[in-house]
Amino acid sequence: MTLQASQTDKVELEFKSIQSYLKEERKSYLNIMSQFMGRYGISTHARAMAESLLCRVSGVLGNNKLLSITQNIKQQHFGDLNSTLLAMYSEEPENTKASLQFWYPNTYTKFKGVFNIGYYIFEYNIIPRLYVEHINKMDAVCTASEWGKKVLEENGIKVPIIVFPVGSLFKNRRIDCNWKCENNDRYDLSFDRGGIFKFYHVGKFEERKGTKLLIQAFNEFSKGDNGIQLHLHIANPHSMLSPRDYLDSVAGDLNYEHDNIILHDETYEPIKINEYNCGVFPSLAEGVGLPIVEAMTTGMPVITCFNSGITQYANRYNCYLIDDLEIVPVYDPNFFPIEGEYGTWEKPSIESIVKKMEEVYSDLSNPEQSREKIMEISVNAFDSFTDKWREYSSNFIKELENYVG
Repeated sequence: MTLQASQTDKVELEFKSIQSYLKEERKSYLNIMSQFMGRYGISTHARAMAESLLCRVSGVLGNNKLLSITQNIKQQHFGDLNSTLLAMYSEEPENTKASLQFWYPNTYTKFKGVFNIGYYIFEYNIIPRLYVEHINKMDAVCTASEWGKKVLEENGIKVPIIVFPVGSLFKNRRIDCNWKCENNDRYDLSFDRGGIFKFYHVGKFEERKGTKLLIQAFNEFSKGDNGIQLHLHIANPHSMLSPRDYLDSVAGDLNYEHDNIILHDETYEPIKINEYNCGVFPSLAEGVGLPIVEAMTTGMPVITCFNSGITQYANRYNCYLIDDLEIVPVYDPNFFPIEGEYGTWEKPSIESIVKKMEEVYSDLSNPEQSREKIMEISVNAFDSFTDKWREYSSNFIKELENYVG
């Protein structure tokens, strides 16, 4: 499938059976290569980025430029994707001026006569030497934050580094968009949640996401009060534990009953945003933090940490920010089994998470007294992402023009 760049902003890419290379005599400007299908964060990011580039490329480059999308991969287990992508990337893109390749650097292919760009998102500050070598063989590399750019530079990346952050993910989100308010894209402060105050969290249960810290902090904050709930949309295909087994393994460290912690199916169950009061994401590190972005783009009050890729968009004006963090070595038994091999993370304390939960609970339980503060945070969060894809994609194309004309 070849997509004309002159199509308008109303164009929505369909990624159900995309398998394309540009077959025309003239060159396309940019060929985007990724595993667009599926629910991995990088797939969601790639879809949204491709949409934004398709919508913006005509205004920046003129109607004689084309954009093509290469994708012939269905949803696979994470561990099988590298070999599949390597096979796909080995095929030379025809009549293309630039190639943008998503995934890990060991899958990147240096095509002859093409300006080759890798897109690398990571959650640590020591990049494997093999990855550094692969990136430096490319013509440029993209990443999603200024923090990521700094880490790449500190690890010896010599090629140009282009920062392409994320914007609103409304078309790609895992959140149910059946909103209960007049503005169809907004969190509704006044929505009836049945008299129960509900926090929620979504993601893999793992050390980096701070899942155990969150469960412990919530238990200390709520003291088992069933009028306050924590809804966990969690899974981890790399773990031997089910979400229930994982919660039970943490329960031994809790001081109070935990019947008010509700488990959901992270993979298949859509998140109805207006059933919840606040999103909580105490991550030790994020390349982007798409669940955080998904929540903030609705204007929902969000608790998160000021570290890693989150620093690109989160601040004390648009969320409830935890900035009292401890530097700890990277470690996770499933992903980073050698402590410190991938550098350091920044960890929130249980006390700091409890403090922010208390603040949000107080503000939202007394909306008349705190309405101005809540609305300011909500509006700032929503505005932090509105129309940002337009800005980011235009800037990317303009910067790319400097290299390939």
